[in-house]
Amino acid sequence: MIRSRKSNQENMPKQFILPVLPLPEQVIFPNMTRPLLVVRERSVNALKHVIENNSEILLLTMKNVVDNPDIDDLYQIGTIGKVLQSLDPKDGSIKVFISGIVRARVLQIIQEIDFTKAIVEIPNEIIERDIETQALMNNVVSTLREYINVTKKLPPETLEDVEDALSQSDPSFLADIVGKYLAPPMFDFKIQQEILSILNVKERLTKIIEIIKYNIQIFGIEKDIDGRVQEQVSKQQKEFYLNEKIKAIQKELGKDVQGLAEIDELKKKIKDAKMTKEAEEKAFKELERLEQMPLMSAEASV
Repeated sequence: MIRSRKSNQENMPKQFILPVLPLPEQVIFPNMTRPLLVVRERSVNALKHVIENNSEILLLTMKNVVDNPDIDDLYQIGTIGKVLQSLDPKDGSIKVFISGIVRARVLQIIQEIDFTKAIVEIPNEIIERDIETQALMNNVVSTLREYINVTKKLPPETLEDVEDALSQSDPSFLADIVGKYLAPPMFDFKIQQEILSILNVKERLTKIIEIIKYNIQIFGIEKDIDGRVQEQVSKQQKEFYLNEKIKAIQKELGKDVQGLAEIDELKKKIKDAKMTKEAEEKAFKELERLEQMPLMSAEASV
């Protein structure tokens, strides 16, 4: 059962300072848990700080993967997270199991000596609980079901998770649960960041439907292309096999490649000679008789 994030969001202040954990090419949504292996020194320092102080950390996806990202290298909307479990391998890295709590917007980046901090605020989501929203929620689930059935790229239990989220009647919650599954390698991490950044929940649900439908169409086109390519390859293989078989038969009859080339050359010379129609027909008839003879026969060898 997926736990609701409402109580977590209501108990947090509107604006505060948090250590930053920059994420390379991955996005963590609210109410999403993920194991992370962190190796950058400043990121390790930030995690050790929040573990020691039992505090939250800001999870920000990087636009540009750099060792010491500044505000231009980070997306503005991220997720406040909580470390649930940690392991220090004593090799300079740290392993954590982290859970997203709520969206946060970066107001300012502060570069301190040991790690990066950010002044953040909790942005207000626009949530309308009406018939249109319910229809969008249902459409998200049915579209995802179609994607799973058609592409087989997500495990069937994904749908169970999403249907469970639908039953909680929280459109933002549902959108984020679906969003976490639209992850690499099937989807670009920038798609997830786009979903995370949309604060109007109707627009977020609509965007998710568009993304999934587009990928269903792409899958169909790719499958069609694969089928046509395979058909062409099979045709070429068949033609190659038949040509090789014909060559083998011709060789058995005494016609090697050189002989065929000579006959083709004679045909060209007859055409280029500009004979009368009667003379040309007679020449081609004689050439046809010659073509049927084994190349090693007395007449053909003269």
